[in-house]
Amino acid sequence: MDGGYLVPQSVVENSQGLLSFGLGDDFTFDQDWRSLKPTDPIHMYDASVNRNSISVRVNGSVRGKLDLKAMYDEFFQGNAVHYNEYIGPDNFATALDRIGVDQVFIKMDIESAEYGLIDTIVENRNRITGIAMEWHQCENRSAKWKEAVDRWQEHFAIVHVHGNNHVTPDSDGMFGCMELTHIRKDLVNGSELRKQIHIPELDYSNVANRDDHEYYFE
Repeated sequence: MDGGYLVPQSVVENSQGLLSFGLGDDFTFDQDWRSLKPTDPIHMYDASVNRNSISVRVNGSVRGKLDLKAMYDEFFQGNAVHYNEYIGPDNFATALDRIGVDQVFIKMDIESAEYGLIDTIVENRNRITGIAMEWHQCENRSAKWKEAVDRWQEHFAIVHVHGNNHVTPDSDGMFGCMELTHIRKDLVNGSELRKQIHIPELDYSNVANRDDHEYYFE
């Protein structure tokens, strides 16, 4: 429900659990993961929202009236746990140990705090199958964003790109928010480039009833 968090099926199968950073009002990715792999542990980290404060903010006109508190109660039980903590370099290793499995996938939307996790994720890359995430502060190909992505590309290949249509592209055709899927290189089969960016019936518009942006590569 929040854009282009697309993951190759093979990577889901190679993962043993999901670390999810950023709950907001949308945990549909986590729900899909559980439907595919009901025995996998799912650990969510977000101190900005709790069971009593959660309410629909994203795509409310499309999602309609949802009882998010009931959905929260149904989802977060058993092996799905919501930690009322912000994730950062100081507790990232603890999060890896808490989940209790060796190979984890990460879903991340933490409003620019991702930049503080670059080095920590690289250091723990052998335990991370991939990351589907929303990058922030990407406009004008910012040096901060490019440096971070270049660092990760040493170890993780980009297998999907989605431009967030909630923001206006800059004069260079970039967006302030970019959703990318990074997969650990040893789990990537082949190197053929896919030029079709948005995949019908898989990619979801961040803002409904607004055209998604087209990409052109030189």
